[in-house]
Amino acid sequence: SKPEWSHLEKNEVEHDANKGYSFIAWNLKNPLFKAKDVRIAMAHLMDRELLREKFQFGKSYLAVGPVYPQSMYADKSVKPIEFSLAKAKTMLSEAGWSDSDKDGIIDKNIKGKKLNFTFTLFNPDRDSEKYFTVYQESLKKAGIDLNIKNVDWNSFVKILNEKKFEAITLNWNYSEE
Repeated sequence: SKPEWSHLEKNEVEHDANKGYSFIAWNLKNPLFKAKDVRIAMAHLMDRELLREKFQFGKSYLAVGPVYPQSMYADKSVKPIEFSLAKAKTMLSEAGWSDSDKDGIIDKNIKGKKLNFTFTLFNPDRDSEKYFTVYQESLKKAGIDLNIKNVDWNSFVKILNEKKFEAITLNWNYSEE
């Protein structure tokens, strides 16, 4: 006879726990992220469908704003920004970004100074690093250099409070009760 623990069962469980989302906050005082079209281009470079399938077994919803997509308060007409390397490159080009020195990183002359599109993303959660590594590859294809810096929680809070970041990852969890 087989021992009781010799078989494997797979169950899918759904619960009504707090809902939330993760996002990248761009420092809008940084010249890289001042233009809205550049921030939208950055969203086009995040292949959220791939991340959802690869790391969440397709069991999550793509956020389109601060309301949980399955909430009765969610605007169903708002659709997620699609992944599109071509659209992102076009938007960045129209915003004046190009690889003027052919080094693989796009750049732009801002206030008389050449600025490379290179930035650091501060991340307090090593578990989410896998998402940003995939994002880093997409950005590279568009000529953008992303450095991921994992920091401890105390350093993260200090960086956030002092607004000494270019980009930072945050999570928002809430309940509709």
